[in-house]
Amino acid sequence: MAPANRADTEHADPATANSASAKSRPTQPVPSSERMEVSIRPTAVRSSQPSFKLKSKTRDGARVHKVYFTPATPCDRLLVHSSVEPVIKEQLKAQFEGLDPVQLLQEIRHAQQVLSDIAALDVGADVMTARPSELSDFVSSLATAWKDGEARPTHRKRPTAKRWWRTRVDPFADAWPVIEGWLIAEPSVTANVLMNRLATMIPDAYATKAKLRTLQRRVKAWRAARAKGMVLGAVRKLAITPAEV
Repeated sequence: MAPANRADTEHADPATANSASAKSRPTQPVPSSERMEVSIRPTAVRSSQPSFKLKSKTRDGARVHKVYFTPATPCDRLLVHSSVEPVIKEQLKAQFEGLDPVQLLQEIRHAQQVLSDIAALDVGADVMTARPSELSDFVSSLATAWKDGEARPTHRKRPTAKRWWRTRVDPFADAWPVIEGWLIAEPSVTANVLMNRLATMIPDAYATKAKLRTLQRRVKAWRAARAKGMVLGAVRKLAITPAEV
């Protein structure tokens, strides 16, 4: 069989080409925790989360006046809609009466916690086999949940390690021994005076006061370290010296 012409392949049906490529691509299994949250969220939204719906919109020059219906859940809108059959309305009522908003919230929080653990620990969904706590324990925890900050586990900020490295070259690395000598000799000297001395000594590097704020932070950190060392040294000395009887 002769190969297909290039023109035939270029003018092929895009829908056919997309379906063929979709069939050739391997499908990745969705983790069970994601399927859990995807299946829980629509039920919670349809049953217990009211939303606004636009009723009318009028324009008066550059100003737009919008009027909305009373906030209602999608389930409430279906129950009052005239085109929905009574049988379906009865099924919706039965489903709504069997739902527990608190239990739905607990299942959502559990699914979010599983997703957060998977992202943090880099493990598969099958490994996370922990079950949600008892409903009574979850209800009692809601009273103090605000103290822990963000209630949604997937939206919490992960703790990061404190940065210990420098992002810029220390402008006082070479001159710091001299600066420290001045501080030891004159503990009350200000950073502004030290900057003027550096400008007189090394005008090429410290002619301007662009690095004054950096020097102020360095002097402040040096004094805090010296004060801490003096306090801890006095405490250690008192601990070692025996008490007089």
